[in-house]
Amino acid sequence: MELVKSLGFVTVTGEAKLTKKEKEFVEGTKNSLEQVEQHLKGEIKLKTADQLYNEL
Repeated sequence: MELVKSLGFVTVTGEAKLTKKEKEFVEGTKNSLEQVEQHLKGEIKLKTADQLYNEL
């Protein structure tokens, strides 16, 4: 957001108000990205697509 604000041709009028459902989606996405980062560092092991499919 700081980058967007620093651009001269962009006008930021205020932060967007998110609904509860949107906030939950954003939080879930952040958690997923943190898990991917941990996996890439070797801290955790994620399930394979086959393992996820077998859970269904």
